[in-house]
Amino acid sequence: MKILAAAAASPRVFMRLPRYRTLSVPLYHWPSVIIKRRRWPHVDRDVSHIIVRSTTRRETTTDGRLRGGVASARTVPKMKPTAADDGSGAKPTTDRWVDANGVATRVLCWGRPIDESGGPNKLVLCVCGNPGITEYYEKFLREIHRALDVPVWVVSHAGHEVPPSNVKLTLPDSKEYPDLYTLKGQVEHKLRFIEKYVPDNCDLYLVGHSIGSKVISELLKDDAMSKRLTVKRSIFLFPTLQKMRETPNGRNLIFHTRYFLSITVLLSWIFITFPSFIKTFLVNMTLVITEGGCVDDHVIRSTVRLIHPTVLRNVFSMAIDEMDKVYDLDVKPLKDNANRLHMYFGNCDGWCPTSYYDDITKCVPEVDAVLCDKGYNHAYVIQHSDEMAGIVVDWLKSDLGDVRSQ
Repeated sequence: MKILAAAAASPRVFMRLPRYRTLSVPLYHWPSVIIKRRRWPHVDRDVSHIIVRSTTRRETTTDGRLRGGVASARTVPKMKPTAADDGSGAKPTTDRWVDANGVATRVLCWGRPIDESGGPNKLVLCVCGNPGITEYYEKFLREIHRALDVPVWVVSHAGHEVPPSNVKLTLPDSKEYPDLYTLKGQVEHKLRFIEKYVPDNCDLYLVGHSIGSKVISELLKDDAMSKRLTVKRSIFLFPTLQKMRETPNGRNLIFHTRYFLSITVLLSWIFITFPSFIKTFLVNMTLVITEGGCVDDHVIRSTVRLIHPTVLRNVFSMAIDEMDKVYDLDVKPLKDNANRLHMYFGNCDGWCPTSYYDDITKCVPEVDAVLCDKGYNHAYVIQHSDEMAGIVVDWLKSDLGDVRSQ
């Protein structure tokens, strides 16, 4: 009140008062700004749209620190344009819902769309881990497409994404068709997808993450697929190929599904009733805390999609089936394809201890198996998409490096 009174009495006094500065940030980004308020350079990719209003003289500094918890105009670092800003193709070329084995299936495509023919008869196809939500792999696959300039597709797991209301395709009831969403059902789902949508005589490059590597190892045993097209290379990233229930994460999963699955599904029913911005805010806040920093928007969107009762039931149903079915190491498809197979293991992987890497190198010494020395996590799509994309590109460019000239 004293300030207002002084302003009314003397406009000159009012003009000498400090100017008010505001920080305009979407609600769902508040956790990122709060947690990282003293480490601004680490959050610039997620708050590049922040608008700082000030009538003070704008000066630039190089430290980029926040003062008093609010960024002034002279302390905000210069933002680098994101892929979405510079028009370089952050989003996939096409986002399609198709039918595969009777299940609504989402396919993201960079380069040639799924319903278009022509161009180089080469394709990089990614098989997700669990959960098999396509958007988790958006940044990773975008970088592969940029580097190689060949069509890149990623296909969701059956039942792991719910189609929007304007799509006429549906997800069959898991109680009526339980086999659709098991590990064997996911292998059949990928076989039917490849049979229906991948053109004949295609040079196919398969990239599998986690349980997606096991799915690919089963695909490689299918004679009908091998006669119709050529699998030029297969890449397994953090592969789960044996004794999953004996791993630290496997034991934790069994415990939590036994005692907490029902409450998790119940909470997801509550979650889906929230407005979209509240769901995004809650997910972002949780990821900032669990990951120790900001995450990309595509990770937030994917996690919002994950927290749905139908999706969670199918995800956990598949995971429990994995604990039972993935035990003994199936060496045959690895040996049969060793000369065109690359494997990347983590050195701190709760799903695949380094002893499993040792087993692979002993049983199949001719396979190109690499043990990570960078500390990348099993769920690399959250923090290390760019780095893992570079590794995959190095393996593929010997075959695909000359595609740009074709």
